[in-house]
Amino acid sequence: MVSASMAFNVFLGAVAVVTAALMIRNLRSTGELPLPGLRKERGGGQGAELSVYVDGRRLVGVPYVAEELPREGQDLPLRLARLARSARVSVTFVSSMYSVRKSSVLKLLEEELRKTEFAYTATRHVKYRERLAELEDLYKDVMRVQVPYLGGFAFIVWVDPDDKDATLGAEAFKELVEAEANVRVRRARANELEALLTSSRPTWFSQDSWGPVVVGRDVINNETGVVIGEEVEGPGNLVILRWPDGFRVHLGAFGPTGRGKTVLLAGLASQLVSLSHTFGDPTAIVVVDPKGDLADMLRGVADSYITPSQGSCVPIRRVDGVAEKLVESARETGEGAEVPLCVGSGFSPAGLVVYDLRGLPNELRNVYGSLIVSSLALEASEMGLRGRVVLILDEAWRFAKGSAVHLEFALREGRSKGLYVIYATQLPTDVGRPIVDNTGYKLVFGGFTNTYVEMGAQLGLERPELLRSLPVGEALMVDEVGRARHVKVLDFSKPFKNLARLAGEGEGVRSDGEEPKAAEGRKGVIDLQEPRPRTPRPS
Repeated sequence: MVSASMAFNVFLGAVAVVTAALMIRNLRSTGELPLPGLRKERGGGQGAELSVYVDGRRLVGVPYVAEELPREGQDLPLRLARLARSARVSVTFVSSMYSVRKSSVLKLLEEELRKTEFAYTATRHVKYRERLAELEDLYKDVMRVQVPYLGGFAFIVWVDPDDKDATLGAEAFKELVEAEANVRVRRARANELEALLTSSRPTWFSQDSWGPVVVGRDVINNETGVVIGEEVEGPGNLVILRWPDGFRVHLGAFGPTGRGKTVLLAGLASQLVSLSHTFGDPTAIVVVDPKGDLADMLRGVADSYITPSQGSCVPIRRVDGVAEKLVESARETGEGAEVPLCVGSGFSPAGLVVYDLRGLPNELRNVYGSLIVSSLALEASEMGLRGRVVLILDEAWRFAKGSAVHLEFALREGRSKGLYVIYATQLPTDVGRPIVDNTGYKLVFGGFTNTYVEMGAQLGLERPELLRSLPVGEALMVDEVGRARHVKVLDFSKPFKNLARLAGEGEGVRSDGEEPKAAEGRKGVIDLQEPRPRTPRPS
């Protein structure tokens, strides 16, 4: 016979089980625990902002979005939560997962494998060996699954709008997140908040905010960037590449001789110079021209005009490890031709620096320009540049002839290290697939041959046959996700000719059209030759 006390204990146990089950069910159904006093307010339009009220205090959101996905392990969310707690900030993390094509993920992994294998071959460092093993295992996992997933990563720091130092605190926390998650993070605009929280395609969200924008001539002053040209489908509208976000993914111009590539490069360089002189950003624009046409156009606006001769040296920080591989790759472009190095000298360009290489033999032009690429990339990767630097390469095929390892290194490292590359060549095959794959924006000028039209298809054009009908000076601009825009590149040749004519009346450029000597240049321009390596005097 069951006693009364035993029956009561059974009853209490049943109540406890039911209560626990209800608690678990509620937690699963709601997914959150409500915080008293929390209320969201959403504005509209350009000035939209997201705010919350906690204990009667209004906090405003400062949104940030990562430029790439964190790859720092499954415990990253926990580490970020601890980071926020230690920094004493209020923050909302936004992370999403989306199914993607297996081929896209495999392509990404193959590129990462090549980069890591190169680093391990050069250094034999154990961290690169471990990274290789990790990537190979990940590659096998992706091969096994049916549908791989990728996602987006962003966060909002909540600050007191009346606290003048609160934004500085948000920026400091952003830097902590960058270091912890090993990603580069940018601040999003207020009107992007809705997309940040609800967008089902985070890749498109980030691309739209980085990529080329189309604006009317009457509102161009509201944008900070560089004009690529006029939109053909919308006459009067200008296509602008915002600075600096639009340049982080690099830009390549392709097309036959005489189609407008050099005019495009000159226009981009002159506008970047204007940004540099006005805002101090970019710190430097380095132009490397093997044939002299681009250099001629920029002579009147250059801060430094360098005409190296045989025996001139290229400064480079060191020549061991990765640097040795970069130097070897650079020398292969000139079939082993030797250009001296000033080892130990850092590369710190400022303003518009133009390298006119036409006075060198062909092989030395290739090697000299490739060593500039190597030195800048090494400086950016290891020591850090003093600010953002844009590297402009005309006749880029010369710097990828035989080996393009140094150029690929510059494009890969440049995205996150502030070295942005703009290059021009006739065909994608001139520079190789790894270079093209690491180029975000491609301007494809017109051409008539079947081979050239096939090249357009390789660059992602849905209708490459349009290249046959493009007149001189017009191009199709293709972004990272394959969207194309028909652009008429602005003709900067006339302003440059006028500048050369005015300079020729009294500042060193001859009015008869003859090329001035290296020492002849406009007043105020540093016109010099590269230093020769010092040789010790005999004792």
